[in-house]
Order: sequence, then C-alpha cells, then structure tokens
Amino acid sequence: MRYLVINNNLPDVIVKKGDTDSIPFDPQRIVGENYNFEVDIYQSLKQIIGEDKYDAFIVSVNLDKNNNLEFDGLDIAYTLRLSPELRHQHTPIIFLGSLNLEQVIRLNKKADILLTKGMFYFILSSESSAYIDDLKLTDLTPEEYIEFIDRINVPAPGNYQTHHSVANEWALIRYFL
Repeated sequence: MRYLVINNNLPDVIVKKGDTDSIPFDPQRIVGENYNFEVDIYQSLKQIIGEDKYDAFIVSVNLDKNNNLEFDGLDIAYTLRLSPELRHQHTPIIFLGSLNLEQVIRLNKKADILLTKGMFYFILSSESSAYIDDLKLTDLTPEEYIEFIDRINVPAPGNYQTHHSVANEWALIRYFL
C-alpha cells in the first residue's frame, strides 16, 4: 500500500504505514491578507501527487496541533474529492484527530464528508494506535461517488464578497492555476 500523509506533525502511534510520502504543512506559512488556503493546498497536492498513484491519504483533521478547532483537514478532503485533475477522487481518506467523530460533526458543517463512503476516522491519543494497513481500503465506485456528491454540502465562506457562486469561484481558481 502506498499512502500520502498530509501533515508532518502526526504522532508516532501510526504503525505499519507501508510506503508513505508526506506533505509537510506548517501553519506558520499562512502570512498576508491575500493568502488562500484552498489554493495553497491544491497547488501542494498537485505538485506532490504528480503522476503518482496513492492507495489512500492520511490526513490530520487539525493541521495545527495547537488549534483543535481549525479543521483544515476537511478542506483537504474536499479538494481531493472534488478535483478531477488530481486523479484521486475515489481514493480512500483516513482522518486522524483528537476529538471524537460526533464532536467534529457538531463543530463544523463541512464534517459531513466524514459520514461518506471511503472515509475513515481514528481518534489518536497516547494510548491508541491506528493500524492503517489492517483497514480494508477500496476506491469508491462511480455510484458511491455520485452518492457522495448528493450528500455533501459545501457552505459558502463567511467572508463571501462577490456575486459569483461557490462553484464558479472554485472553477475560476482551478482555471487560473
């Protein structure tokens, strides 16, 4: 199995990960008022993935280990699922977090993605381990992907100050990258 780990701050309790690559993410690189996380992570994923094929992605729900309410990992999952040019729309995504699943779902509207097929969630603590290679990982079928599209709800950003819809904004971002 080949994994892409998205976060360099993951604890050592993940064992037997197989062959992994990683995207180190340093929250301190977010500087300036023009910084756009979605564009940054999309460009990072596109550069790292290239022509490679991964069997699964391992994503920390909170990329900033000092802020348990950030939930940037959910945005990464949406980017992977909704970006055909990354060629991994059907690939399983394994989430690692410190909160239980119910708490994450209550705290963030984007957490509905955790309830779709092809998503796995582990609570990590000093006493637990996530045996990633023991999971039965399979890509989503086209029917399951359509169910995913029907189920999710991507809310408009709170600072939305344009007449374009979210879909149009996303298309414009992808077009100009």
